[in-house]
Amino acid sequence: MLRADGSVDLVNDPLILDNMKYYASELAEGLCKVARFSASFAEQTAYDGQHCISLDIRGLFKKQEAWLEIKWTRNDLGSALALTKPRVAECHSIAV
Repeated sequence: MLRADGSVDLVNDPLILDNMKYYASELAEGLCKVARFSASFAEQTAYDGQHCISLDIRGLFKKQEAWLEIKWTRNDLGSALALTKPRVAECHSIAV
């Protein structure tokens, strides 16, 4: 996992990996069927010389590069959205 300060934590747990594989395959299938999104890469790091972010999923949407930020929460959707909104400016800066 990439931390906000740029450091990386290695998570080595076979059960977590199995769960992630299952949910990732379900998510990819659903995105393709419902949104016509085609996943190309997962967990990539993008740089623009100043910023470094971890992209959860890169792919194509309407034949254009698209990035997805995925949040898992046991709380309400508003909490997850509040964690994601600050990343929009970073993603935009790197995308440009």
